Amino acid sequence: MFESQIDPFDFEIEEDSDDENFLVPSNTERNFDDYADDQTSELILFRYKEFNTNTYRIIKTMIPGCMMQLCSHFTGGLMTMHNNNLDYYLERFAGAWIQSGWFLYLGASLALAIDRALTFVVIVGDRNNVLISYFFLAFSWIIALLYLVGLMIPGNGFTYLSSHGYFDWFYDKQPGTQAFLTLEMVLDFSILTIVLTLYFIVFVKLIKMRRAGDGKISSSKAELRILIIAVISFLYESTYLLWFFWGTNLLSSGIFSSVIVSGLWIFDCGLFSVATIIINGSIRRKIWQITRLKKNTTVSVVRLAASSRHGTAS
Repeated sequence: MFESQIDPFDFEIEEDSDDENFLVPSNTERNFDDYADDQTSELILFRYKEFNTNTYRIIKTMIPGCMMQLCSHFTGGLMTMHNNNLDYYLERFAGAWIQSGWFLYLGASLALAIDRALTFVVIVGDRNNVLISYFFLAFSWIIALLYLVGLMIPGNGFTYLSSHGYFDWFYDKQPGTQAFLTLEMVLDFSILTIVLTLYFIVFVKLIKMRRAGDGKISSSKAELRILIIAVISFLYESTYLLWFFWGTNLLSSGIFSSVIVSGLWIFDCGLFSVATIIINGSIRRKIWQITRLKKNTTVSVVRLAASSRHGTAS
């Protein structure tokens, strides 16, 4: 059965400088913007009961994963400005934290794709749908916890220091780190491929329902948008990961290539929230309502006469 409550894919779309030092503040600025977008989306989802569906519970896990990554990017920006790691243990924790956030987001995105498939393709019932979604959410939390703990164990690490300074996060060269790097490469591309495959199956199913004249599918625009968003997300994150692991070898090692990697990663952290706000008319309206409420709020000041010790008004 289709969800009777608001669906997150119920779309409604209304019709440089040569000095490399200036690149760092721009990335920090983008970090703040993306964090604000993530925080706004999370606030809306938790505030309104209409978003208390199984699908939105998954999204509520994805957004904190993005915010975790942005926190470490902000810490990295401070390290860049001070040209040191500020504190050895802070760097180790921030490195493990950013990877933990990444896998929390990635695992939840897999859970979301499976939720879409169970909603539109294989109908298993609401209860089974929730149980399956919880299973994959648990998987995302387990992987996130594995990287959080594992990268803080001596002999492993995710560092902000490279051969040219403090400019980007990557696995360090300790002996045990290679296992985590290899595992991430397998998990990243496997999960993204599964996600794209599931969204493609959903799209084909919706097209067939449309051609069969199913009354539940009123327009092919939503079908096309689901596929477009899935493909854009897949292409961007896959391209970024290819660049993250191998693309930097095409450029000479330096500040410029590191800033590109950090900038692409920061943009990825805000991509999901921005896309959610743009394509979801209900969330946009809620944000607009909150914005108008803040602007129209007036403060009434009541002036009371203060009495002196002799009873005379002051």
